Amino acid sequence: MKKEKITWKLEKVQIAQLKPFEENPRIITEKGLKDLSTSIDRFGLPEKIVCNTDYTVIGGHARLLSLKSNGETETEIFIPSRILTDKEVEELIRKKKLKFCNCKQCGHIFLNTMKGARIKVYCSIECLSSYMQKTRSCLYCGSTMVYNRQNQRTNKKFCSKSCSTKHRHEFGQSYEMKQRLSDAKTGVPLTDFHKEQLSKAKKGKPILHFINNMDAIKKKISESLIGKPQPWNRGENHPNYVDGGKSQWERQKAMGRVEYKNWRRYVFERDDFTCQHCGKRGSKIQADHIKSWRDYPELRYDVNNGRTLCKSCHVKTDTYGGKKKVA
Repeated sequence: MKKEKITWKLEKVQIAQLKPFEENPRIITEKGLKDLSTSIDRFGLPEKIVCNTDYTVIGGHARLLSLKSNGETETEIFIPSRILTDKEVEELIRKKKLKFCNCKQCGHIFLNTMKGARIKVYCSIECLSSYMQKTRSCLYCGSTMVYNRQNQRTNKKFCSKSCSTKHRHEFGQSYEMKQRLSDAKTGVPLTDFHKEQLSKAKKGKPILHFINNMDAIKKKISESLIGKPQPWNRGENHPNYVDGGKSQWERQKAMGRVEYKNWRRYVFERDDFTCQHCGKRGSKIQADHIKSWRDYPELRYDVNNGRTLCKSCHVKTDTYGGKKKVA
């Protein structure tokens, strides 16, 4: 027959009720008793007296004598939930020190049988199993989930992947879940297959966020680049890059030379300061190279390669700003 599990409780009793164990093997000296009395006077009773259900003292005979000598009339003792057998009493008396702990699961007081400084935190295997096996309800279907504290994460919210997916489709992802997914993907490069799948999914579909907030996005990008170097927009990558970047500078210098100024004046005088396209006279006119300055350097100062145009007509020509080469 299985014996009932022993639990202990604290009980306040009269010292006169306590009976010393007749076969106590420990010898109590006068010096030891005096030192203990001094310690109790200074720091109080460090450990409680342990008794059987009939108030027979199992551990703490010296403490009992010290309390009596100090004139105490009552004290707290540890007492078991059932009467102890002779064998159990003998085992307890053999121990040098009896340590009691509170069970982390049920809260009962029990005797710590671990050796050394180790401390038990559960009074039985049942309490340990009960603590390790926890239950929780699934957020979607409401079914009861059982998980192990040691082997599974304790923040599990769904009983299955199916419930998790259905909950996300119906209610959307929580901020915590989005943050966890973002942190998990940060710094992890996408595979080629993943990139291809993302491209197929987005192909032909406008990104509404950019369309609806284009002005704000452009302004934000512009402000973020102010005062910062832009190496990707230099040299050949610049939209205004032409012929190593020298042609435009040479053109500016040439426009200040006498040859260019004379060529420009001869073209205006020949055309009577009149636009050769729209016929306007006296408006803002410009001297245009029929064959471009950049592609035909030998015709730069040839009057026959020049014509007078107003500014609006000049912009519409094929060679304005180096648009294309004229054969």
